[in-house]
Amino acid sequence: MMPVRPRLLATCRASARILVARFGAVVALGGAVVLSLLSVCCGVGVLATPWLLCELYAVQLAQAIGGDVARTGSWFGAGAILLAAVLLVTSVAWLTSVGLGASPLEAAVAVESASSPLAASGALIGLLSAAISLAFVLPFFYAPVILIDQRAGIGGAVLESARLVIEGGVLSHLLLSFVQNALQVSPLLAAGLLSAWLDPGRTAWWILGSVPLLALTLPLGQGMVVAAYADSRGALADPQRTRVAGRPPRALAMMWSLLVFLPLLSFGLLGASLVRPAKLSHGPLPPGGERVAVVAAGAVPHDRTTALYLPGTALQLDVAHDRVAVAASDGGGAGPLPLLRHGDVQAVHAVRRGDSFGIEVRQAGGVSHTHITRAGVRLDDDLRSRLLDRVSLWELGVMLLSLLSTACALLPVLASFARVRRMYTLQLGERPAPERVSYLRARSHRRAALAAIPLSLLSALSLFFGIESWLGM
Repeated sequence: MMPVRPRLLATCRASARILVARFGAVVALGGAVVLSLLSVCCGVGVLATPWLLCELYAVQLAQAIGGDVARTGSWFGAGAILLAAVLLVTSVAWLTSVGLGASPLEAAVAVESASSPLAASGALIGLLSAAISLAFVLPFFYAPVILIDQRAGIGGAVLESARLVIEGGVLSHLLLSFVQNALQVSPLLAAGLLSAWLDPGRTAWWILGSVPLLALTLPLGQGMVVAAYADSRGALADPQRTRVAGRPPRALAMMWSLLVFLPLLSFGLLGASLVRPAKLSHGPLPPGGERVAVVAAGAVPHDRTTALYLPGTALQLDVAHDRVAVAASDGGGAGPLPLLRHGDVQAVHAVRRGDSFGIEVRQAGGVSHTHITRAGVRLDDDLRSRLLDRVSLWELGVMLLSLLSTACALLPVLASFARVRRMYTLQLGERPAPERVSYLRARSHRRAALAAIPLSLLSALSLFFGIESWLGM
């Protein structure tokens, strides 16, 4: 039996039938998944969400195939794949759109910059990055369901998933994956668009009000995967007939496992680096404004701290030869400002512009500056500023290129491994001649090794940028 090409309307109708047939259980599990996602920040959701997703898959799969699904250790592998896929797609799209969006400082002091074509394209670039991530995880599309169905181990599930995707049509599966994910988050997208049109000032309330609908749309999207899998389930290789000779060499499997893991690690390190504030912006303050506090060149002491009070506020600048800090009388403020260089502070001055202050720091070898509000909050320390302080746009582009290149090569490589594995499970009358099987096996291994060489260079470069951003180099 050959895998069936998934059709959007057919899989959507099948998912709706599963939802209607097991409405109470499916919606309850969908609501539990949503609640566990909301608790991810507390750490509980990181463990609960993958297991609840597996429970939801099991209920839907049992309805689709007309049988029971047992809970086994393979669910841990399925949960790990689901969690990694969700984290990769969301983090890559978020980081890229943040990097190409407009910062609050641009909106406050340079409106023309906030409306630039680059800033306006941030959301579009974020969607494109999400599509690249979906292409990267496409070979694993059916792997969690195969593991829950106990039709293979984790390695065999990944190989069989890749084969079902490539033999059932790559574009059809990519479109199905995109629609499935878009359907799952459709209430949030609709709420964001409606609030931008009707009430831009209350976007958070609109999005919060749409969250309960996720308990319905999330199972609908997930059910589309189950329906597509049920149609192609008969094309899976018999797990009882697999042989050691059909497996890829251990060294080659480890190499491709690293090529899959390194992009996850790179973007994870980049995202983790955003907890640190951004360094001050390069260059002097723009001209204009009222100078309200000054420590002149040569007046910065080496053995004590000089305090500069900003008029009309409860803020003070603490200036020493190796640091500049913004402190408030209530203990708040921006705290120590991350200086652009390691040289001694030579001079500092503050300028008032309306309700904000600009601070310029002169060090040996250069000048840097920042902007703060009357409450002591930095205007140039948003997520975009932090991200671009860690990586440049071209470095972020290299990381995306590494992800895209690996995505383009991973699916055919895994599918070729899966075809060789399946040949060894066929009956003697159906299996090709031993010489032909050996030739195909050697060719798949050779092509996989050759494809891994350029990808390993890109992955190493991407990992270098991730480590560099995390260490703050």
